[in-house]
Amino acid sequence: FQPFHKGHLQVVKRALTEAERVLILVGSANVARDTRNPFSFEERRRFIDFALPANMSGLFKIEPLNDTPYDHIAWINEVQQKVKGASKAIRPRVCLVGHVRDATSEYLQWFPAWDFIPVADTGINSTAIRESFFDENVEFTGAWDDKATVWPNGLMNTVLEELQEFKQGHHYK
Repeated sequence: FQPFHKGHLQVVKRALTEAERVLILVGSANVARDTRNPFSFEERRRFIDFALPANMSGLFKIEPLNDTPYDHIAWINEVQQKVKGASKAIRPRVCLVGHVRDATSEYLQWFPAWDFIPVADTGINSTAIRESFFDENVEFTGAWDDKATVWPNGLMNTVLEELQEFKQGHHYK
């Protein structure tokens, strides 16, 4: 969710076809800003809140998820605790919805007791968006192109507005 884009929105919408409520865990919540993780948990929560359509309000919960380097078991336990805390059911039906993009998607395989529902690749890439954004080589109008610097149709207008505001702040410089 660095930043939240239309591919992420597709995942949330797909999850809502499977469940009445969706828990969105925002990883790296405890990590200091860097080029890979430039946005705080609260900024990313805002991206998501503003990007999801109003008719989805109340259908999702956004929670921070801390990184635990070199301790996958602690990370898995935190995910399981957050999932458990998100439901009042004794045995809730849990499923993971996402896209296996590359090795960074390995975590989707760490929960064999939960169903996995794959979502097709939209071609939109947060890494490419961040690189263009921080290279100050981005156009906020035009068509998405993973290899170019134009990507507004990969992002919701509310996220574009948040990015333009972020660009004016001290964390961008």
